[in-house]
Amino acid sequence: ADWNLTEVEVNAKAHGALGDMLNLVQGSALSALTAHALDGSKATGNAKLSLRLHLPTMHMERSKVQGEVALAGNTLQLMPEVPTLSQLRGNVQFSETGFQLSGVQAKALGGGVRIEGGMKPAAGAATAPVQVRVDGIATAQGLRDAKEMSELVALGKHLQGQARYGLQIKVLHSVPEISLQSDLQGMAVMLPAPLGKAADSSLALRVNRTVPALAKPL
Repeated sequence: ADWNLTEVEVNAKAHGALGDMLNLVQGSALSALTAHALDGSKATGNAKLSLRLHLPTMHMERSKVQGEVALAGNTLQLMPEVPTLSQLRGNVQFSETGFQLSGVQAKALGGGVRIEGGMKPAAGAATAPVQVRVDGIATAQGLRDAKEMSELVALGKHLQGQARYGLQIKVLHSVPEISLQSDLQGMAVMLPAPLGKAADSSLALRVNRTVPALAKPL
């Protein structure tokens, strides 16, 4: 047999704890592939994994990976600085070059959210960033419970009602940048003028945070 031409195809399906799947990513070369964005992630609940591997035995650098994780009501904390996602549903599709979120929905900050993004190499770019966007509704109580972001807890003590918001997470060179924006329409701000406002008026809110690099020391 000509081993230079030998190729191995592997197809597998599994059903198990999402936390165990994350541990596998965190302890393997997949950690670097995802810019270490999942190194601090924690999850509960079960998920389904579909995996396909194409392995040229004499040219493993040409290996191909294709798979999907189906989420079924899981709880996930992507990183310690980001509010926890609960009742997480949707699919995460991945390959040897990156991953993409598909139809992902969850609960966070007291309301429902839609989540999109992933990691997709750009033409000519040496390193692809992880980019995730969360769009949803936050309640005043949800902000007060967001212990991962102390700025929101302090603000939530002076709010009543609910409002739409957008949260962006970008990880490049293992450094996460987190940005949250809202016009607070639908929330009353119980503070003295000029910061106080009625629920039906707007007040721009923006919170930006850059956290320490996620890469683990060698």
